[in-house]
Amino acid sequence: MLRGAELSGSIEEEEQDMIENVLEIKDTHVREVMTPLIDVVAIDASAKLIDFQKQWVNHQYSRVPVFEERIDNIVGIAYAKDMLEYIQKVETLEKSFVVDIAQMPTYFVPDSMSVWNLLREFRIRKVHMAVVLNEYGGTIGIVTLEDVVEEIVGEIFDENDSTEEIHKKTGGVVLLKDGSYDVDANTSMDQLSEEFNFKIPEV
Repeated sequence: MLRGAELSGSIEEEEQDMIENVLEIKDTHVREVMTPLIDVVAIDASAKLIDFQKQWVNHQYSRVPVFEERIDNIVGIAYAKDMLEYIQKVETLEKSFVVDIAQMPTYFVPDSMSVWNLLREFRIRKVHMAVVLNEYGGTIGIVTLEDVVEEIVGEIFDENDSTEEIHKKTGGVVLLKDGSYDVDANTSMDQLSEEFNFKIPEV
């Protein structure tokens, strides 16, 4: 039906892709769109706000998970905007702690949840981030509203995206202004083969 609508000119190819993506997220699991724990930027609840400010300068994330002792023990979310009332006085930043502004408890979801259901829960709970748990209750990553939206409309870039975030969104390959490419060290040969349309000789 969608293909026929596209051929008839009643919908554009981009619109068709978006409709198909909406249908597909019902069968897509959270584990497929989440950020793995190893790639998560988080901060210790006992860290001072001056450390949170420095982290924000480096990464530009508007919200980050807050953990206690270990990164897999996430207890809340810290929002950069909540740091504004402290930021005018350096001494206040040095005396206050992340736990003072962290919003707790955080929202946990199973990695088997469908992205469709996650989107619905985000709307109901009015949250933009969730911690992902495996079948044993262990923390394995985080998922955001942006992750869900990108499954529908494609990758979203903004002026605050860090190089690491761009690498994540592009699969590790970034075209630079001078025509050269910045390739993440973790990019697989299969990804490079697909990106640059060449075949890897079989050994």
